Amino acid sequence: MIEIVNLHIKLGDFELKNINFKVDEGEFFIILGPTGAGKSVIIETIAGVLQPDLGQVLINNKDVTRLKPERRNISICYQDYVLFPHMTVKENIKYGLKYRNRSQTELFDRIVQLLDIKHLLQRYPENLSGGEKQRVSLARALIVKPEVLLLDEPLAALDTNIKDRLMRDIKRLHIEFDMTTIMITHSFQEAFFLGERGSVIHQGEILQTNTMEKLFLHPNSPFVSNFVGLKNVFKSDYFYGGDFGSPFIGIRPENIQVYKEPVKSSYKGKIEEISNMGNYYELIISTDFGKVIAMVMIGDYIKDYFEINDQVYFSFDKGDVQMIDNYQVST
Repeated sequence: MIEIVNLHIKLGDFELKNINFKVDEGEFFIILGPTGAGKSVIIETIAGVLQPDLGQVLINNKDVTRLKPERRNISICYQDYVLFPHMTVKENIKYGLKYRNRSQTELFDRIVQLLDIKHLLQRYPENLSGGEKQRVSLARALIVKPEVLLLDEPLAALDTNIKDRLMRDIKRLHIEFDMTTIMITHSFQEAFFLGERGSVIHQGEILQTNTMEKLFLHPNSPFVSNFVGLKNVFKSDYFYGGDFGSPFIGIRPENIQVYKEPVKSSYKGKIEEISNMGNYYELIISTDFGKVIAMVMIGDYIKDYFEINDQVYFSFDKGDVQMIDNYQVST
């Protein structure tokens, strides 16, 4: 188990403020947030690479806040692999064992098998692809049998096919070793596939911690809702007579239908922006109760159908509404 208590750290103009969360033993925990939010600072503080100004890092109820990194029994994998270029794959993997007086032959063979890297053992890092380097990095992290595995966006630099394979490798390894894991990612696909619970961090503060499903379905603030793609959050009494049983509701852009003429249970607005997002268009519609964002799948024909300043009508199915109880609107 990992417990982070009232963590504060100031690095130049950036400050990590009042960070608190727990990760249960064997849990896969996700830290989500935009670039510069402080995600890497958190895990480097857990690893002992950075020292906090205030607060505690507890591992299995032991205060490790001031322990050196090598005494914490933590492994960390970075996005850029950090392999030793003058060592073979086998030497890279076994490097950490030199300082632990262990051979781990059986474990080495099992990890090599799980990650399918036996054919790479005599190669040097310069002769490896990005996916191969990351699998070697994972093997090196696991061979020392850490209590905690930290993953700093390990899939971010990989193409889609390699990323999908490695994501499945990470899940299989987590199940095999039942290891407490904290992973940083920007990818909602990775977060849902791998994570059990997680936190959303912004500007050095944790805004929400919950199960992955509840983070995405029940965001607690405008930033979290926008970050997880729930871009339309309104007071529930604006729609369907307020018959929702919740003070706020969320509607995803893909669940908004837009029309030139009014239809049943539709609401009037005016198009402010039309943005080509590649395989869909995003419409921003101004209304009496705020801006509504809709995703329209009409391909290249949309500009012949909708134009900026058009009066339009939008609707959504009541079944697509997400109930949001604890929503903190900025003042």
